[in-house]
Order: sequence, then structure tokens, then C-alpha cells
Amino acid sequence: MTEEAQRELATLNQQLIKVSTLEIPGVVMLGLGLQAKFSEGAEPLLPMLNNPAIVNGFLVAGAAIVLWAVTRILGIFKRRADVLTGRQD
Repeated sequence: MTEEAQRELATLNQQLIKVSTLEIPGVVMLGLGLQAKFSEGAEPLLPMLNNPAIVNGFLVAGAAIVLWAVTRILGIFKRRADVLTGRQD
């Protein structure tokens, strides 16, 4: 593997870590929203999630963040596979 390919792999790994870290709030929001929406008879983990508008907001925002992150992560994985196999754009 060339030095340039190793540098690009290191850059892609850093990007993957950044995107994964940015995805965490979206996953938490999505999880809290789903728990508040579908838990029968159980109290939501946060008192503000008794408001259906806030729950829907959590679901939409969380899903949007997760969707953005998944598309970025898939692109990073595709580029990483290209670098490892030696393919050029």
C-alpha cells in the first residue's frame, strides 16, 4: 500500500469517527422519542416527553440526523473500499 493510500485511509478513519460522534445525539433523540411514543403505561424518561409535539419533534430530528450520518458513513466505507482495492475515481 502506498503512502498516499495510507494517508487517505487515516483521513477516512478520522471522518468516520467524527460522523459517528455527531450521530450520537440523533440516536438518543430517536430512542427517547420511540420510548415515549410506544411505551404503554410507562412514564417517559424525560418529563417534557409528555407533550406529543415534542415527541414528534424528537422523532423527526433524530431520524434526520441518523439518516444524514448513515449516508455519510456509507460514502466513507465505499471510498475506503476503493482505496484498499486500489481503484481510482
